[in-house]
Amino acid sequence: MARTVSDNRPQLLRDFQAFHAAHPELYWTLVALARRDRVAGRRASIRRIWEEARGTLSIRVNDHFHSLYSRMIMRREPDLAGFFETRRRQN
Repeated sequence: MARTVSDNRPQLLRDFQAFHAAHPELYWTLVALARRDRVAGRRASIRRIWEEARGTLSIRVNDHFHSLYSRMIMRREPDLAGFFETRRRQN
């Protein structure tokens, strides 16, 4: 049976949750970078701060997680609610 894109979502979410639990420093780095940009009056792209965080942390990061992190940050950090532009997820 062929897998569809939607078949990957549960696995992607499981992978994301496991990664986040193992590497909470990425979340806090992304939050700090977003707050820095907010205080400076700049809108930030999750992709830009994602790449900046990747350059400062010595962990391998799955590129499919950045949109999940942006949504998590906006949900958990009231001062960053609505900070990132999001699109409807395809999976």
